[in-house]
Amino acid sequence: MTIDSGLGVCGYNSIYTLQDQRPTCACPKGYSLLDPNDLYGNCKPDFIQGCEEDKLSPTNDIYEVQMLTNTDWPLSDFMQLNPSTPESCNQSCFEDCLCAVAIYRVETCWKKKLPLSNGRVDNGLNSQAFIKVRKGCFGVVYKGILQIGSGVPVAVKKLNFVVQDSEKEFKTELNIIGQTHHKNLVRLVGYCDEGQERLLVYEFLSNGTLANFLFAEPSWKQRIDIAYGVAKGLLYLHEECNTQIIH
Repeated sequence: MTIDSGLGVCGYNSIYTLQDQRPTCACPKGYSLLDPNDLYGNCKPDFIQGCEEDKLSPTNDIYEVQMLTNTDWPLSDFMQLNPSTPESCNQSCFEDCLCAVAIYRVETCWKKKLPLSNGRVDNGLNSQAFIKVRKGCFGVVYKGILQIGSGVPVAVKKLNFVVQDSEKEFKTELNIIGQTHHKNLVRLVGYCDEGQERLLVYEFLSNGTLANFLFAEPSWKQRIDIAYGVAKGLLYLHEECNTQIIH
């Protein structure tokens, strides 16, 4: 089976730059190589993006925007807005479940969807690229079972080793969060640090996210209980645990 590698030197969703007269390909933050051994291959998002996924939570809870200058994927447009401003271009893409990236240049906004092709950095573009990525996206999270036959569910966070600062993030979570023990905080139950694999294993929270619960319009008693529980967790992080964490 052949995999379509996009157009140009780099694969889909990748960014081409020229350094010392040599081509270099890189994945944007929040994306990783489909094949880690192919540095010129396709990049894949480390999160699920789509209209069905976006219905599950408010957009502000799911995504954040990474801004790059003089970067473009010129062949992936699905909508053009003119006239536009950087702020309105960014907001239009952020609120559109089909939009992965928006490019702003000279009062014009180009909204683009995946896959992105022929990405490049060119100082002559005089453009801004707004890339929509999952909040806190240094890796993707899976639901798993702690041990075959045990039936104990866990959340497994697989860190993307090609993303800058992911090694630092791994050591920070392992050293600090691994020392926290409080009923109102998610518990780290294990990890993997082998070769290029970085996995963090957390207890699985079966009730879903706090955001989903809050947007379901809970009663005032439930809201007070939530605020009280959050306050107790923050007090523990700030003053009571061995390594104090400002959160």
